[in-house]
Amino acid sequence: DEKLVNIRNYYLQMMEDEDIVWALENDISYSDYSHISRITQLLSGNGIVSDYISGWSFINMNTGWVLSNKGMYPYDRLRNRDAVEELFSYGSGLGKNYWSWRAEEESVDMLEPGCRNTVDTGALTLVLKVPNSWRNIYGMVIVNVDIQALLGSGWDRTWKLAVLDGEGETVYASEEHFAAAGKRLYAEDDGSITDAVRDGAYILSGSTSSVLGWTCYVGTQWNPAGMINQFVILAVTAAFLAALCLFVINTLYK
Repeated sequence: DEKLVNIRNYYLQMMEDEDIVWALENDISYSDYSHISRITQLLSGNGIVSDYISGWSFINMNTGWVLSNKGMYPYDRLRNRDAVEELFSYGSGLGKNYWSWRAEEESVDMLEPGCRNTVDTGALTLVLKVPNSWRNIYGMVIVNVDIQALLGSGWDRTWKLAVLDGEGETVYASEEHFAAAGKRLYAEDDGSITDAVRDGAYILSGSTSSVLGWTCYVGTQWNPAGMINQFVILAVTAAFLAALCLFVINTLYK
């Protein structure tokens, strides 16, 4: 997906920005307003990819500071330090920069006490380890992607979309009943393209990534009067979806 490509490329480029480099090489403090302001602007998306970003954290393990969209605090006050260090260690087998999906972890509730000192590691995140060198890596930028903004809202009109992870759990669904239909097909794995749901029936088709293991289902409500046209449209859409899934996943792991 072009949006994911743009997000990844944007943040890779920002890792070379002079303010980011300065924050990696210096012991940042609250008085460094100009640097902090610039870093906040850059890591928030700078109006380029901002619509798809729900949060970010910049962690310097060398100087012991965390700067995020929720504020700035010492690393030793980080509440979910184990989860953050797990992300840092996990990436060693995937390269310096990788995408992480953790459906079991809920995003941080901004109203929860102590949320300010918590790095959001749930859902879909882009993890970049810095500096941009294979030696002496001591920092990390974690970017939280807003999946609903990424996939858009147009699916909940004529066409429905459901994305399931490798365990068959919902990553995103434009409609709960359509996600349930996708899950039944996922469980059956019989290639069927019709499935009855409580509020009617859908025709749908899916494609599974061979790398990430996500399955995307797309479909529309069954209309017997327009059956032939729907099958033709769905067949074309299914072919496009298969190519799209492969492109997205290959892009994520480049």
